[in-house]
Amino acid sequence: MVNKQVTSRRLILSAILAGVLAVVAFQPSTAAGQSAGMDHPAVRVAANQVGNHGGQCKMFVRQVFARVGANIGPGYRAAYLNVGTEIDPANARAGDILQISHPANGEAFYPGMHTAIVIENLGNGTFKVVDSNFGGDERVRIHNWTPRVPSHLRLYAYRIDLGATGSSSSGSSGSSSNSSPAADVPEAPDLAVGDEAIVATGTSCLNMRDGAGLNHSRIDCMESGGKLTVLSEPTSSNGFTWVKVQTESGQEGWVAAEYLRPAPSEDVPDAPELSLSQQATVDTDGSCLYVRDGAGLLKSVKDCMSDGTVVDIVSQPVRADGFTWVEVELSNGTRGWSASEYLVSRE
Repeated sequence: MVNKQVTSRRLILSAILAGVLAVVAFQPSTAAGQSAGMDHPAVRVAANQVGNHGGQCKMFVRQVFARVGANIGPGYRAAYLNVGTEIDPANARAGDILQISHPANGEAFYPGMHTAIVIENLGNGTFKVVDSNFGGDERVRIHNWTPRVPSHLRLYAYRIDLGATGSSSSGSSGSSSNSSPAADVPEAPDLAVGDEAIVATGTSCLNMRDGAGLNHSRIDCMESGGKLTVLSEPTSSNGFTWVKVQTESGQEGWVAAEYLRPAPSEDVPDAPELSLSQQATVDTDGSCLYVRDGAGLLKSVKDCMSDGTVVDIVSQPVRADGFTWVEVELSNGTRGWSASEYLVSRE
């Protein structure tokens, strides 16, 4: 009787142990899960907004891809096929877009529709994604998603070739990509301990976290144009270069240096009141004024105007990265955006 009880207990313990070992053997690595897919530029841009307000799912995806050089139109299927290719959702990988929409009319909103960016294909129809509004609160989050598609809708997947990023459309079907080469995430500036920097995110804000990495908790979101002091040497994590900073109010935390720019060495003058169709003169006190392809310090430089250059104002002012930007037109026809703080009205 004793031997039978011992044998029974051993069998039960063996079964439990086997189950535990099976779970451990198939448990995905936490470290690998955090880093998988983060090298794709669209994933990096999207993941840096986790916890922020991202708006509707489709609009968030459009904004993310616009920042890495792919301008998706306002439509649905036609808009994605115009800049990328359709692929089998089972083959989706980091940076691909998943969208539930209607097969007959992909140009209208349908209840149950959702759009997300793939971080990792986990297999069996489940994906690790970054998206906005999945919980109905218009917040950006990272989570595992197994799309449940209503019978009248269909799950589509699209791959957008970002050129130098290493994405490709091999193995996919449909039209070839018409997208431009990727702008990618901007390069981190050379910042040293003690340097002053300003947040350069255009019109959004920059997450401040309690450690160097996307897995650390967000403690604040720094307004574009805000001034920070660098407290640490840079360190790399999740595809970003992180530095510890202190705000003017004394708050400390870690931010992605890619969205910082060195603070101007002198006080920035006040922006003049400039109106559409008015002329203005460049006044930089002996330097030159950048003309960029958009309103913000992260936009590409097209030209640098010397002092005294006369320009036409062709837009209303836009606030970004601590400056007031206006679109200008030079005498040679070149158009671009410049900080109006370094322009003087020619009234």
